[in-house]
Amino acid sequence: MAPLRRKRNGSYTPKIHRAIRIRLQLGAKTRDLAMFNLAIDSKL
Repeated sequence: MAPLRRKRNGSYTPKIHRAIRIRLQLGAKTRDLAMFNLAIDSKL
């Protein structure tokens, strides 16, 4: 897997968020997906 690119302020781009979410969904990692969604929601 290629390294993830960050913005100058240290955050990931929405494109990266979608890629991570899709990988978790395809891997059937329900708990990890829930934790990822919680982390994203808490940052907004």
